[in-house]
Amino acid sequence: MRKAAALRPIFYRIVAASVLLCSSACRDHRSSETSISVVSFAPDIVAESLTPARMLSQLDDSTFFDTISSITYSDAHGYVVTLPRAQSVHVLDDSLRPVLRLEDAGDGPGELSLPLHAFVDGNELFVWERERVQVFDLRLEYLRSFAIPSGMRKPAVLDGVFYTGNSVDSLAISILSRAGDLLASFGPRIHAGRLNSRMLDYRMLAASNTGGVVATYNAEPRVELYDRDGELRAEVEIGDAGPVSPLFKQVAEANVDFEREGVPGYLREMFADLSLNGRTLYILCTGFKGKGDGTYVLVLSIDANDATVTPSRILRLLGPGAETTLVVSILARSGKLFGYDTVFGGILVYEL
Repeated sequence: MRKAAALRPIFYRIVAASVLLCSSACRDHRSSETSISVVSFAPDIVAESLTPARMLSQLDDSTFFDTISSITYSDAHGYVVTLPRAQSVHVLDDSLRPVLRLEDAGDGPGELSLPLHAFVDGNELFVWERERVQVFDLRLEYLRSFAIPSGMRKPAVLDGVFYTGNSVDSLAISILSRAGDLLASFGPRIHAGRLNSRMLDYRMLAASNTGGVVATYNAEPRVELYDRDGELRAEVEIGDAGPVSPLFKQVAEANVDFEREGVPGYLREMFADLSLNGRTLYILCTGFKGKGDGTYVLVLSIDANDATVTPSRILRLLGPGAETTLVVSILARSGKLFGYDTVFGGILVYEL
């Protein structure tokens, strides 16, 4: 056991070195052979309205789902739910029954300070905070922590390193080691203006089962496919998306005005989250707040080997009783779509 532990840092240094060697290539990843293609949902694809088969609004008499920033799943640990406002992380079994929890608030080792994302990789649970990642074993015993640069968003885990969208670097995607070291950055920005030393756009990421990374913008209707070294395989713009197309237009017009006028604020977002289940990508659309039209999810088929993105379904998520809802985070797994809803304040489970 001690020998394996001693070798682990050497392994990570080797991984870091191999990624650093390709960092210059990653920065120049956009070749003349790569161009933006446009895909559209067929006119006969209409939005499928879904009502939840189940709703979970609380874990026990004292723990309510007032805010959930992420839901993840692993075979080793079940569902992991992050509640930043409650400063807690909860582990649920396959029936969504509570099993374990972290709930000590604070800045010390093992204490949580605004947890944003928690996930299992191997035999360890990683809790992603603003500028710190804490690592626990599967019994939720504290192991270690490390600092991360500010502005790093929830990561995709691939080959033992973290791929994360960021809002601070001149390039939009960063690769971090398991010790928090910045190994490389890649991915150009469309909205490169700065606001209070932060970039205006960022990427949301998911690791594919073919060894690459799928990315979407927060403020552009685009999907990108990268290989593990940051080389761009495909860049796809979503054209006609049925009932979601007005959102694309509204966001584009609002952001053009925002950048032209230089008004302090933030870009308006069109995508809020994504979930990749096998080769099926689910993109959560936002921007319809107050419109009374529910929440939409674009479903696309991803073929990383052929570098293709194919639109397949449009889902309209409704709340209990077919009422309007606003889902802000999603997880697709085993024929189900889990979403945290801010209107009803709980996890909604949809049958796909």
